[in-house]
Amino acid sequence: MCSSDLRDTELTAEALALLTVSPFTEGLTRLDIGDNNLGDEGVKVLLESPLLATLTMLDIDGAGVRAGGMQHLAGMNQLCKLEVLNLANNDLGDKGIAMLASAVSLSRLRELHIPRIKIGPDGLSALLASDRLAALEILALRSNELGDAAMLAFKTSRLARNLTTLDLGFGKIGAQGAAAIAVAPFDRLVKLWLCNNAIGDAGAIALAHSPHLRSLAFLDL
Repeated sequence: MCSSDLRDTELTAEALALLTVSPFTEGLTRLDIGDNNLGDEGVKVLLESPLLATLTMLDIDGAGVRAGGMQHLAGMNQLCKLEVLNLANNDLGDKGIAMLASAVSLSRLRELHIPRIKIGPDGLSALLASDRLAALEILALRSNELGDAAMLAFKTSRLARNLTTLDLGFGKIGAQGAAAIAVAPFDRLVKLWLCNNAIGDAGAIALAHSPHLRSLAFLDL
């Protein structure tokens, strides 16, 4: 088996524990267990299983995960093949995302989807300062109350240099935030979402004159 979709199946942590040791899941590379009320205990069960060694994609969107779940993840060495991680719609907060940023085995992660996880400037700063996510190319941050102050973290982030896709829609970003984005080192960025942010004319002009957004092929304001 290469892929397993168990989204919204009323899966419990106990059932997940049985699944992870089943011979049918041996060699699994893609796992979607989103929209199940697994909580931090479910994450712990998954992270203690032999499944991790082969997973390249993990989706735990809306699974009731909090900062404690990220604490379990941060210390695991077995996620070395993971390339895509979806943690959307979980109450991780700044503390949880800071723990994720310190994870020891996410060096291959190319896509990180974290819309609606209740992070602010502190959480984003911790993420962008991480030296564990050097391969990251796609970052989805939609519907987090980031604000202008959080955009300043992109200006000095090495991670920003590798991004090709960035979603900042519904991020409480204004003209000053757009101006900070315009001077950040987004030289490889191809797609940028800034929809439902009040950047105004001044923000749009700053983006239009950015020396770093020359590779941009898609912009949603």
